[in-house]
Amino acid sequence: MDDVEVTLAPSIATPGGWNVGLYLRWRAASPLLVPHKVFVHVGAPPSRIAAQDDSVPAIGARPTPGWGEGEEIIDFHRVRIPPADSTESYAVFVGLYDEASGVRLARIDRTSRTPPDWAIIGTLVFGGARYVFYPEPEEGI
Repeated sequence: MDDVEVTLAPSIATPGGWNVGLYLRWRAASPLLVPHKVFVHVGAPPSRIAAQDDSVPAIGARPTPGWGEGEEIIDFHRVRIPPADSTESYAVFVGLYDEASGVRLARIDRTSRTPPDWAIIGTLVFGGARYVFYPEPEEGI
């Protein structure tokens, strides 16, 4: 993947937590021949996950084998986040994995270091009856 961008969708608070909607915009650096799912995790990477959504991109309508080089894909995910403490904050991190094997797609990195197989796209900060989303600068995945 060449890069991913995020836009927050209207979200609502419910007695059992938050329904947070995220639109991801993916751009393929090259065709993906193997089916992959997108994961959206909310928590502390890489292992503390408070909520997640894993699905075929675009609510199942755009499987990765159909993506062309340089094509942009709009992908919606709804994550149900449990009630947060009064000032809890969570990282939002995303990536792709092979549907059959579960192996995650390696990230593209513009440095010589080996990056994790996920990218933080922002931080959700909860306070009372509302939250704020702070997007991260764009990065390759």
